Amino acid sequence: MQLIEIGVRAALGAVFAIAAGSKLRSRAAFDEFIDTLPELGPLRGERLTVVGAAVVALELAAPVLLVVHPRAGLALVLGLVGAFTTAMVVALRRGAPLTCRCFGASAQPIGAGHVVRNALLLAATALATAAAWLGERGAPSAEVAIAAALGVIAGVVITRWDDLVFVYRGAGA
Repeated sequence: MQLIEIGVRAALGAVFAIAAGSKLRSRAAFDEFIDTLPELGPLRGERLTVVGAAVVALELAAPVLLVVHPRAGLALVLGLVGAFTTAMVVALRRGAPLTCRCFGASAQPIGAGHVVRNALLLAATALATAAAWLGERGAPSAEVAIAAALGVIAGVVITRWDDLVFVYRGAGA
């Protein structure tokens, strides 16, 4: 169980580091992210920048906490992914034209595939949380390193979700 927990924490750490980095890579990228926020709720004006900065700060905190205090990091990830998923579902039900700025400059509108991606992240986080509370410690370091490396690779793949959906559905879909 410990190796699963470590792999999932590594994947989630990669996901949130990439998410924060994609928003912080330039002022334009951050502004594009901020521009999507009004579709998620009643926020306007300067509050958008404050909320956007808070989201990025929490995204930056997640990978750190996943390493230094795994249970707190997993709780933060559960909260963030839960909030993101709820906002997506509400926007989809309202028919709001929302662009996914989760991991950068994608022009892909949010759809059911994004909700599925987030549901998988929630399930993986729940599994890792259970493992963190119930699991034993002390796996050999080589196994831990492999689990962490595979987790990071999985996290990077998750951040390319839109591209994977595009390939699966085909360019004409």
